[in-house]
Amino acid sequence: MNTYAAICAAGAGSRMGQNKALCTIYGQTFLRHIVHTLHQVDIRNIVAVTGAQCQQVRDTHRDLDIIWAHNPNWQTTFMLETLLCALQAIPEHSDIIQWPVDCLCVHPDDLRALLDAPPAPLSVLTWHGKPGHPMRISAEIADLMRNASLPMHSLRDLTTSYPCAYIDAAHDALLNCNTPQQLSEFEAQHALS
Repeated sequence: MNTYAAICAAGAGSRMGQNKALCTIYGQTFLRHIVHTLHQVDIRNIVAVTGAQCQQVRDTHRDLDIIWAHNPNWQTTFMLETLLCALQAIPEHSDIIQWPVDCLCVHPDDLRALLDAPPAPLSVLTWHGKPGHPMRISAEIADLMRNASLPMHSLRDLTTSYPCAYIDAAHDALLNCNTPQQLSEFEAQHALS
């Protein structure tokens, strides 16, 4: 079974003050940081979906061996639509790791636990008891989504409609990094040694 990662990076990052794919943590862009983490668990099939500042995001990351997709309606759509754009670039019968670009510092061991979890329609990492990201979507559910066979309006509809396996993360991560303050506080608390 092929596993693809879908990095959702279409938003403008208005609360961050810049496009989150271009923001930096520990000296590398958010997008590059996520790709590096995926490589640590041998996921090489990676689709990144752009929206705002599409060309700048692609130019900044032109050295990465990833597949680019685009959400032309990024200003009026949400994460689900961005994920659907990624699915158009991913072959059928592929498991998907759905990863928002503002979910950072996921430990490779936690990502491996998500990948190694028993098969389920959906598998979600939990952080201190709360579901978060990334999320593994089974090939069966991804194919239904791709073919518009699921009545959904948001990713929450997906997680409430299908059984989820919840995998407890053992390490802290920075989820939904929406402001420069959240980023600075996380970097201060988790300084690289």
